[in-house]
Amino acid sequence: MISETAYAKLKRDYRATQDLALLVDLINDVVGRATRPGRIPAALAEGGTWNANSRAAAAQGWIEERLLRRNDVTAAFDFASSPGPFYSSLERSFRHYLLNAAGSTEVQNLVERANEVMRELDQFDAWPLSGAMWWGLSAWRAKWGDEPESWNASDEELVARAWAAGEFTISRYGPQVGRASPVLERHELTRFLEALFENTQALIDNPRLRTVFARRFGAGEAVRAVELFDEAAGAGEGDASAGIEESEVSACAVLLLEEITARQAEVLRRKYSGETLEEIASALGIARGTVDNELTRIGDAAKDLAGDYSERQILEKVFDLLS
Repeated sequence: MISETAYAKLKRDYRATQDLALLVDLINDVVGRATRPGRIPAALAEGGTWNANSRAAAAQGWIEERLLRRNDVTAAFDFASSPGPFYSSLERSFRHYLLNAAGSTEVQNLVERANEVMRELDQFDAWPLSGAMWWGLSAWRAKWGDEPESWNASDEELVARAWAAGEFTISRYGPQVGRASPVLERHELTRFLEALFENTQALIDNPRLRTVFARRFGAGEAVRAVELFDEAAGAGEGDASAGIEESEVSACAVLLLEEITARQAEVLRRKYSGETLEEIASALGIARGTVDNELTRIGDAAKDLAGDYSERQILEKVFDLLS
């Protein structure tokens, strides 16, 4: 970390020139510190591992998407009178860049792939309603014609129907692709869409598909990342930190939902609802020891993602999302 004197000079020079090149070494230092083991989850790195290449890619994306287009650096200088808070402010900006980029990219990718599948396969059909495209099963055409039933209940009910659709295998891109976002392979995506429509018995449009993919498969949109300096503008540093912590715990919870199975999610939901291991085992038709093993696996996964936060914080947030 730079000295107080170097920080004062850097602040003065940047304010005079607005030249981001002055901060290249410091930016790389912030990224290096933020991605040390136990900090930002490796699931947010390209290829699923923090190394020289993924850190360089993350730094470049951060610079292009936030530091050049927003006032994060100027705001961080205004926010901090010494190097320590300045580094912390930039690290929060970096975290929010990663969380927002991962979420918006993957959820849109899933919607586009779902549209492609439904255009190509005979079991699906599309209805143009009110200037938008709504999707459903082609068998409904004979039943409804051009006046089908469209989904008009709450998002919460829709997500509940999506969870009730069953278990689906989530895969990850390999390191050679340079991404770590979760994906549904084509056959699993097709199977999920069929089950979803059977459960809803109504057409669904793309905005609702975004909600389903985000909250059922943890593709990111379930997390609304706090905008650091927008939140901090009217609050003390403690208040801003609390909001930032909440958003990062939520992000880790969504990542955990990607890793666990539907049965593990149900075990966790029942456990945090107050059921005993025996009650959970009876309800799910499995052995008590199996319930205990599932909770151990969930706990291990939570520890891997928790970073600076506690396993309990992550699990409680997962319960909130499931509820």
